[in-house]
Amino acid sequence: AAAAAARVLGAADDWTLAALDSVTGSCKSFVLALALCRRRLSAREVCVAARVAEQYQTDLWGEVEAGHDLDRADLQVRVS
Repeated sequence: AAAAAARVLGAADDWTLAALDSVTGSCKSFVLALALCRRRLSAREVCVAARVAEQYQTDLWGEVEAGHDLDRADLQVRVS
């Protein structure tokens, strides 16, 4: 997997690298960032996938007002 990632990054132009860096940081997932940059997933789908664990906890324990909702909105703005 590391060799494949190195090939992808080595072939990417500066704009793609900047986008991958930004989205990877926001989503905490290189795979989701790559899927977005290659248009395999939409920005909405990436946001939903990036929040699976947090959504599970929210469903189980409830939403923290001015916490989870702001995190969700922030992610949507950063990825879109």
